Amino acid sequence: HDEDHFSQANECFSTAAQLKSTDAKLWVNWAKILNTSGRLIKDPKRLKSAIEKCKKAENYKPNSPEITAIWSEALTMLGLLGDKVDEIYEAQNKILEVIEDHPDLPNLYHSLGLSFYALGKYFHDLDFYYQAIEKFQEGLSWDRTKHKLWHALGYSYCVIGQIEDDNSIFDRAHKFFQKAIALQGNSTYYYDLGYSLLKYAEIINDEKTLELAKLNFEQALNLQKNAIYLHPDWLFNYGITLDLLGSFSEDRSTYLKALDILQHVLMVDPDFPGIHYQLALTCGHLAELTSEI
Repeated sequence: HDEDHFSQANECFSTAAQLKSTDAKLWVNWAKILNTSGRLIKDPKRLKSAIEKCKKAENYKPNSPEITAIWSEALTMLGLLGDKVDEIYEAQNKILEVIEDHPDLPNLYHSLGLSFYALGKYFHDLDFYYQAIEKFQEGLSWDRTKHKLWHALGYSYCVIGQIEDDNSIFDRAHKFFQKAIALQGNSTYYYDLGYSLLKYAEIINDEKTLELAKLNFEQALNLQKNAIYLHPDWLFNYGITLDLLGSFSEDRSTYLKALDILQHVLMVDPDFPGIHYQLALTCGHLAELTSEI
């Protein structure tokens, strides 16, 4: 998740493509890194570039399910970012065209599940989220070591848990996130587990759950040093967690740390949704504790 490494990889792929433009594997791997990076930092340009590379790859390796899976994922994310439901349906149809001929490929179920997840988000419809879960589970029935399928399950259950305020659903989300982390402990998985724990803690008003959320946010930030510039949402939710913990501990330093984190979000993205409101809340909590005018 390092921008410098991404840039170097991108340059190397570009040079490799000039030396041997007919190598399908080169275009596939280039599309894969552009898709992953584009999804992580929500960059439409990289997602469009990933689709372009998929088209190139298909010229030299037609009817490849691997290419279709990457293409579909990039298209789904583009549809979500641009609020274009037709792109999400197009992504879903691409997968449906190949999945019957390749029913044993977990990556296809991941891509198909993501399209249902995106439809759930677009239409605010629980049924689509549950259809996404079915597809992720189907993929795991073929290969239970696919960490991204476990993560996708956790993410889907986290969303459903927030909609339904159901403790048992959050428990499932946490279990699936932990399974993904056990297979590949990357920063995104730790952050998403922390976020799910935070949302659960807000419902049950529990200090221990907030402490767990804090630990996972800190682990994510330690693993990805550039997250403080790339992911203001990570800092924002970390700041909220510290603010809520301050109400339990009545510790001035916890509130001050929360304010420091939230001020950094304001510096990185002055228009970040809710940042001024959260700063006001935290200042108010600190004022109540210290009686400082």
